[in-house]
Amino acid sequence: MRLRVYTCLSVLLLAAMLLTACGPAATPEVVEKIVQQTVIVEKPVQQTVVVEKQVTKEVVKEVTKEVVKTVVATPAAKMSDRQIWRLAAAPLAHMSPFMSQSSERGILTNIFMGPLSMDQYGNPMPWLCDKWEFNKDFTSISLHIDPKAVWRDGTKVTAAQMKATWEYGVSPANPRASQYAEPLDRVKGYADVFAGKAKTMEGLVVVDDATLRVDLIKADRLMPFYLTHPKLGVVKMEEVLKKPDGWWRDNPTPNGPYQIARWDDQAKLFEFTPNPKWWGADKPILQKIEWVGVDDQQVMELMWDNNEIATLEIPFGSGFDKYRQKYPDSLIDPDPKAQVRLGTIFFSFFPKNAPMDDIHVRRALAHSVDWDKVVKAAWGNEYQRAGVGLPPHIEGNLYKESPDTLYYKFDPEYAKKELAASKYGSADKLPKITILRWTTAEQVGKATQAMVEFWRDNLGIKNVEILGNDPPAGDWKSMIQLLRLSGAGAPDPARFLLENISSDGYICKDYTVGCAQDTEFSPKILQLLKDADNLERTNPDFLKKIKEAQLLWRDSYFRLELVLIGRYPKLQRPWFKGLNNNYYGGWYDLTKTYIMAHWARAVGP
Repeated sequence: MRLRVYTCLSVLLLAAMLLTACGPAATPEVVEKIVQQTVIVEKPVQQTVVVEKQVTKEVVKEVTKEVVKTVVATPAAKMSDRQIWRLAAAPLAHMSPFMSQSSERGILTNIFMGPLSMDQYGNPMPWLCDKWEFNKDFTSISLHIDPKAVWRDGTKVTAAQMKATWEYGVSPANPRASQYAEPLDRVKGYADVFAGKAKTMEGLVVVDDATLRVDLIKADRLMPFYLTHPKLGVVKMEEVLKKPDGWWRDNPTPNGPYQIARWDDQAKLFEFTPNPKWWGADKPILQKIEWVGVDDQQVMELMWDNNEIATLEIPFGSGFDKYRQKYPDSLIDPDPKAQVRLGTIFFSFFPKNAPMDDIHVRRALAHSVDWDKVVKAAWGNEYQRAGVGLPPHIEGNLYKESPDTLYYKFDPEYAKKELAASKYGSADKLPKITILRWTTAEQVGKATQAMVEFWRDNLGIKNVEILGNDPPAGDWKSMIQLLRLSGAGAPDPARFLLENISSDGYICKDYTVGCAQDTEFSPKILQLLKDADNLERTNPDFLKKIKEAQLLWRDSYFRLELVLIGRYPKLQRPWFKGLNNNYYGGWYDLTKTYIMAHWARAVGP
């Protein structure tokens, strides 16, 4: 309060001095406009305006201009000692590009930069490399490291270091080489390094210290999109090799705007501060990021209610409507234009595991369920029911087709006929159906239970076991019939489908589900998508093949679609600004993030 009094007295004194030098009186319209601007910029201006109502309008005009100029100037300089972002999230297990999962990607790319990054709308953007270009036939892309790019020790980031990082990532020395492989599996020489037959990839060519040429197995116009993945961050391999299983705990050398300042696995506290040798044009405004590791969502919400954290991620399946009602001023919905990560949640069949080895059974299970009611019961109005194939934001999707083309129609009588036509004949002769939800999300649990109840009521199927988050011990893939998964992909029709539904896609390879086990539909779908991918996107045959592949996929009954998913809403304080997520769930440029001044006075970190 004392500070506010001093401020008001200072303002009045300044106003009195200015009054003598001022020209003709300003019109009321001008004064009113300026006061509105001041109120928007900073709350203290509102208090100043109230005091100044007893002064002439000319004084208000001049004083308000001065305050606006001061506030807009440099928010970082004004509050540099209190620019601390405290958040609660799952405890970090590592900070290694070679082990990249979803939780750490937000900060990872701001410590170990990859060649490119991606904005919230899915566009590749300069990051470690300031430019790139293809050759004429798109079989090679040259990456040019920004000439200003240096490590924290002041040495240049080089093309040789980028090459060495990637070759280690796909080699047997990396326990997670199979997850790291994409998109480097498109590069010449990848297979030999992955198999341990070679140490270097012939397709990674160091042209000079600042240029790495990437020669591809075949033309790929989307390579810039794939090169934005956070796992492609460049590291100093000499640090990694000294301690492969925990090098990130020993203050590793960053090339990005932030560095690891504290790594405490026991206390579950992780801190990140600006890299003192950061070479980018935009300097970090946040002076510290405090990551508090918390496993319990309820504990995170309690921390939010107690003003202990500035942001709170809302996990899928947590009931967004309740957050909207409880925190109407803090819940931030995703930009509807930034839905590049839009994908689906679904149950996938294992066709080699009885009774899913009979397509009549799969048809019966699909058509005996009213999926609209299942989605409504589980997710309310939060999500749209998913159809087969491409999500609605990608060209070539089936969402403008008839519902019977896009969805499995609810038809209990047809379902009963299909079950009777199966080699099992009736529900009592079916082997047990085991479903792995593979999540603790409440909504997925509700959807699973509703689906099983439709099977019981319409087909008489009672021998069903629902597993939660943990698969059974042993060779669990041979023990279950349905697995809950989610999928998203590149915003290109052919690539999205190749990644999500083809036997060459990551879902099939990682989980050996429907598309990888089938020999009737999968080869045809894969060939259609490969043929489409080799066509120019403007070729009329391209979308024809895309549609044909989706219809064939629908008829295979490999999986049961639930809902479309995109970016999730989050809770964010009104004074926390500039945080944007991209396709990978990462904060693609934390140099744009800052905290408005009144945070320190309100609660403080």
